Amino acid sequence: PTALAPLGDAGGLSPLGDMGGGATQLDPFAQEQQPAKPAPRDPRLGRPAKPGRQQWDSMLMLLGGTALILLIIIGGIIYWNLTATPALEMWEVAMADYRAGSYTSAAKRFGDFVKKYDDDPNASEARVRINFCLIRVVINSPDKGFERAIELLPQVEGEAAFSIVRPELARMLIQIPQGFIKKAKATENIAEKEQLANQAEKGLNDLVMQGKYVPTSIRRTIAREIQEARENIGRIRREVNLDTSLHATIKQIDDCLKEDDTLGAFAVFKTLIKEFPSLEANAALMDAVKRITTAEGGLVRVSNEPISALASEGDGTPGHTRIVLTTRSGEGSTRIQNRIATVLAGGSVFGLDAGTGKVLWDRFVGYGVRFHPVRLTRQADADVLFVDDQELVRLKASTGEIVYRFPADSTITIPAIDGNKIYVPSSSGKIYEVDAATGEAARTVSIPQTLSTGPGIANNLRLLFQPGDHSNLYALATGDLSCKDVYYFGHRAGAIAVPPLVAMGHLFVAENKSSDFCWLHVLKIDTDGERLLTTAQPPIRLTGNVVVPLQAYGGGRLLVVTDRSNVRVFNININAEENPVSPAAIKSGVSDESMVSYPLTDSSTLWLADNRLAEFDIRVTSKEI
Repeated sequence: PTALAPLGDAGGLSPLGDMGGGATQLDPFAQEQQPAKPAPRDPRLGRPAKPGRQQWDSMLMLLGGTALILLIIIGGIIYWNLTATPALEMWEVAMADYRAGSYTSAAKRFGDFVKKYDDDPNASEARVRINFCLIRVVINSPDKGFERAIELLPQVEGEAAFSIVRPELARMLIQIPQGFIKKAKATENIAEKEQLANQAEKGLNDLVMQGKYVPTSIRRTIAREIQEARENIGRIRREVNLDTSLHATIKQIDDCLKEDDTLGAFAVFKTLIKEFPSLEANAALMDAVKRITTAEGGLVRVSNEPISALASEGDGTPGHTRIVLTTRSGEGSTRIQNRIATVLAGGSVFGLDAGTGKVLWDRFVGYGVRFHPVRLTRQADADVLFVDDQELVRLKASTGEIVYRFPADSTITIPAIDGNKIYVPSSSGKIYEVDAATGEAARTVSIPQTLSTGPGIANNLRLLFQPGDHSNLYALATGDLSCKDVYYFGHRAGAIAVPPLVAMGHLFVAENKSSDFCWLHVLKIDTDGERLLTTAQPPIRLTGNVVVPLQAYGGGRLLVVTDRSNVRVFNININAEENPVSPAAIKSGVSDESMVSYPLTDSSTLWLADNRLAEFDIRVTSKEI
């Protein structure tokens, strides 16, 4: 390289003169005792350095040192920020993923956080939430959720942050039994339904009800969910038991029918319905009941063995004489002459002079008799029929003299008169066809049920309809007493208290469903159809129970009176394809208390006798009574 030449003229600048020791004063490190040494030569200039340059270098060193210290402090601050802020940011990003439901991403971010900042205050919670994420990603599959919870929760239950997240854990764990319950409700497979109910209960007991995971204080926050889960588990198990019992009952019914044991089949059916009332409408069970009904029709038996009447009787209990004490008030009526009124009251049948009220005769028949005495014909002096426990008695209305007594094998319910024949039902299930003139029974039909009421007669169709004590109604031909049809009502024992009524090609049956309401069933009689009896329309609900016989009223109308004073008149339209029975007149108001009311109609007038005798007008045009 080329050597530098010495500087020439400095452009008018003159060299510094003697400063009289000033240089020494400017240099704090200079010593007065030592004379100043010659300035060193500047190697770049090839000449000695000037004295002022050394002084400036010292100042630069001082300022540089101070700046270095400041840089160190600032660097420390920057380093602290660079190391603290990323930890907080990583935590916030991981929590954001967690809250958004991105559990796979959140688990990875929490894992990275723990690896990098294991001693961070949030590290314990991060370790807990990693396992929460692993459980949550499979929570919608309750079996996998249960397995992971059982596996992973013990690993983090000792973490310091575990107590902080327990409220969230409670909400998460209850989802596992809820998931099992949801699947159980969705499946139709009974075995699978039962298994899922067991898994739901296990999830509830092994996770939610464990104090180490969900303490009692926190469990209270999900008390409603726990209660609902238990109720659902119980409901599912009831469904399982119901289905199991249903199939077992149907098999038992079929086994009974193989032995012609319809009574046993009905007993099995009733036991099931008592435990599971909702099964009464089950299609499979109803098919089984129809098989019982069909079998019962085949078990109706007719006997042609005659039964003779008893001509006379003794004078009552030996050594005893009956005395009747009566009190009469009023003068009576002179317009009623030679008329006998027969009434059932206080367990006895009385024959009264209708004009004066004088007691002509009486006979004690028992307090359980519900059949009111009837005349054999409409003649004024017609003989009277009444029931005396197990006997049907015919006597002369004017004197009380017995014409005959027909003995049945058990308590007689309510006989029905059809011309010169009397059909006498007994509680044992037999119906006797009794000759009205002689009191002898030429034939007897046996029904495979007990009987609690009498038959309804369709005179023009030569049919009678006898309700069984429960479930069935039997249609018999009066010509030979053969069974033509069995209709399944499903009524409980004793629910039909009065005989059916036949009117305008329809059969009316009153079924008392409970103490405060009943159903009036309307069946169509079709002698040319596949079935003799079919449902004509849905049953009509009435307030109270029907305990007095239904009555045909006028032309094509029906009168019904309940024990709550619910009085209805219905129109019967034989040409209507749907709902042939409609309201014609209704008595406003019903009673809160039960009271038997006896109706009597004449044209447009209705009399009701209960604790008083009341007269009403039947106004069909305004549909009121």
